[in-house]
Amino acid sequence: MDVESQVAFAVARLWWPALQGDRDARQLADGLSWYLQSRVVEDIYSTASFAAGHSDEGVRFFGGAWPWSFRVLSLDRWTAGLGRPELLAQTRGRSPWPLPARRPPPGFDDATPRVALAFGTVERLIGWPTLQGALRVLAASAAAGDMTGSDVVRTLSAAAGQDLAWIFTPALDPAQSFDYALESLSTVEGSCGDRPCYTTRVVAARRGTAAFSGTSRLRAGEYQGGDALEVRVTFTDRQVVTVRWNGRDAPRNRSVP
Repeated sequence: MDVESQVAFAVARLWWPALQGDRDARQLADGLSWYLQSRVVEDIYSTASFAAGHSDEGVRFFGGAWPWSFRVLSLDRWTAGLGRPELLAQTRGRSPWPLPARRPPPGFDDATPRVALAFGTVERLIGWPTLQGALRVLAASAAAGDMTGSDVVRTLSAAAGQDLAWIFTPALDPAQSFDYALESLSTVEGSCGDRPCYTTRVVAARRGTAAFSGTSRLRAGEYQGGDALEVRVTFTDRQVVTVRWNGRDAPRNRSVP
């Protein structure tokens, strides 16, 4: 779906001529257009291939001149459509090998997949209907005149009914990264009165420079100021324990008897 992807991206960019007020506005427009092509091409692929997906896995040989697709390996828009492989290759400082079958379109830079993935994350957090409504409001505002990056984020936040600067600001900054990991997991046998019991301790840590907090509000005492992350532990007896986290404190731990 190389050609379809590039055409959809170019058409989507035509919808946002007013988003040229500053560098952030242009990068938001490019990332939004790349996000939108992922949705459009997903529908085209599903219709053409009679299967859900965004594109086929593929590589390029002979210096990138000859594409070869593996049609039995379909990829969805979350893995391929939003440019995640290209972004990972860029952040690791190396070119992917073998070369992916899809060629990035003109104007595709490091910020484009970062912002596109941010829009994809926002879709998962607030839902497509809410995001679609916010984009309608943005289109109406952009039709009235040029907008800066800050204008775009404020408009989307107001239309969605919640602060979105916390995710778009790091997406526009190449020095920022989201990186979380399970740091440790331990289970200790103890005693609960007349019966044995176990205490499991799980520690999740923030290793990146950006915080996946869900809000720009800072912590105030016991109030975390955000709880976008959920740490979930499932035990063999099907008991499930969850804890919400603002993604800022390092690390977050909870003991479960």
